[in-house]
Amino acid sequence: MTDFVNTDATNFPVGSVNPASHGGGNSFTIDNGTYLVGYSHMQAGSLNPSLLTVGAVVHEGDFLGLLGNSGNSSKPHLHIGAVASDASPTLWSPQCGGPLRPLPLDSAYAIDETVLTPWFGLEQLAPWSPMNGVGIPSGAAPNHINSLLWPAASAPVVLNNSVVNDFALGSNGQLWTVGSTGTVLTTHDRLSVPFNTGVYLDVNPGGTAKAIAVTATTPYVIGTNDFVYRGTSSGWVQTSQSAKRLTVDESTGKAWVIGLDDKVYSFNPATLAWSAQTPTSSTGKDIAVAQGVPYIIGMDDRVWKHNGSSFVQLPATTTLKRLAVDGATGKLWGIGANDGLWSSTGGSTWTEHPGGIRALDLTVFQGIPYVRGLDNGVWKKEAFGSSRVNVVQP
Repeated sequence: MTDFVNTDATNFPVGSVNPASHGGGNSFTIDNGTYLVGYSHMQAGSLNPSLLTVGAVVHEGDFLGLLGNSGNSSKPHLHIGAVASDASPTLWSPQCGGPLRPLPLDSAYAIDETVLTPWFGLEQLAPWSPMNGVGIPSGAAPNHINSLLWPAASAPVVLNNSVVNDFALGSNGQLWTVGSTGTVLTTHDRLSVPFNTGVYLDVNPGGTAKAIAVTATTPYVIGTNDFVYRGTSSGWVQTSQSAKRLTVDESTGKAWVIGLDDKVYSFNPATLAWSAQTPTSSTGKDIAVAQGVPYIIGMDDRVWKHNGSSFVQLPATTTLKRLAVDGATGKLWGIGANDGLWSSTGGSTWTEHPGGIRALDLTVFQGIPYVRGLDNGVWKKEAFGSSRVNVVQP
């Protein structure tokens, strides 16, 4: 062992790089007598403590650390590079003394990304090939660098969903979840249309919660003590309001809740103050807001819209359990009494989505509803059904 770093924080938020971090982040540099091999961008504190001494002997099969997103990195990955041992005293220096050396691997699987592409959504069926004493696939022309590696002796298996109690999608497509144990997790990957078949929850901003809602820049949660917290660069800050349902308005940045008293309240991030919605007697079971206009599911399970001075019941008699609204078009979406997915363009009539979706909750992203299915997985509405978003927790 010639060098190591084990203290660089995970890069957060998405796309950021900590200027105080090392280029390779948390890493090992190992000299095997022929090559200097670097393993970079691992998780802080995850490096094998028995190897954290310059001169430590590394044996084949030794555990090094956990894959992460530290240093000059924008997403979780392991960066491996090898040069001749006598080429340069600094592995990553521009004067490294020649090209990178080949990396034959054992007990691993690989696939050329061009081969994987037609299998989007069915990755577990893709033709992964074992690597025993062979190099990484060259990838597609012209750069010949696009290949995927699986560092295990058995072929990869894609997890279809992660159990969540609540979830939210920010306007940038970042997925946030409240797990089955209340843990808040988010991801560096962003959902994009149509290639949204997999995201990895790898960032834990701390805290436990019951529900979550996210603007483009700020997450809000209902904590286990029923109070609303907002996320800041220094952590979660408790506000003065308790709640049982939570949403945000992307157009104004305000958070809206149904309080424990069933009344409607809004939070202004500019003044950091809560205010009761006029009239202050307004009550509901769920809330959705778009373009500054709040909608609620009333105590009668029907949808009500605020007209500027009071809530007015919409004409349709359809009853709902959950509500969402498309901020761009104003289209209403809901989870019906039958757990189905319903929609309305003006509230005069509601139509059930024909795909047979059954869900517990929903949100709308880029005009498309995403639901928390009865299996507590995240699903995307399709033309005649739904597709599961592959969410993998470490």
